[in-house]
Amino acid sequence: MQKVFFMSNQTILYLPIDEIIFIQWRNRKLYVHTKDTIYPVSGYLKQYTYLLKHHFKKINRNTMINYNVITYIDK
Repeated sequence: MQKVFFMSNQTILYLPIDEIIFIQWRNRKLYVHTKDTIYPVSGYLKQYTYLLKHHFKKINRNTMINYNVITYIDK
C-alpha cells in the first residue's frame, strides 16, 4: 500500500493513497478529504499534482480526485 505524507501544523500525516478521495485548495488552504476526515494541510495543490499523477486527476484548478476511488461524479 502506497502512502503519501502531508504536513498539518507541526504534525506529519502519512495517509494511504487509496484512502484519499480528493484534495482541494480552498480559501488559501489545502484540504485532504478521506471517507471519514478532512485534513487541513500545508502546501500547494501544484506540489501534489506531479507527485500523485498516477493516481489523481485534476478536474479543475482547485481540485484533484483519486480516480481509483471515485466511481461516479454527480453534477
